[in-house]
Amino acid sequence: MVQEITEPESRVWPLWNITASMVRCGHTQEAISLAENQTTAHAKAYALLGTAQGILALAETKEKASTGER
Repeated sequence: MVQEITEPESRVWPLWNITASMVRCGHTQEAISLAENQTTAHAKAYALLGTAQGILALAETKEKASTGER
């Protein structure tokens, strides 16, 4: 779906949001693959940023769950 956006610069925000959501849903490897498949540096960077943000959010959620924090 994102690949159909013809302007590479227009893909950055969707890629950031999609990859972060993918990781939070347990699809980290797929998010990384999506980032790797980007052909422009800017789009790739934002996809990797979203992946990293998702990993951090997931780690934070797991940490809170293990300590009983809300």
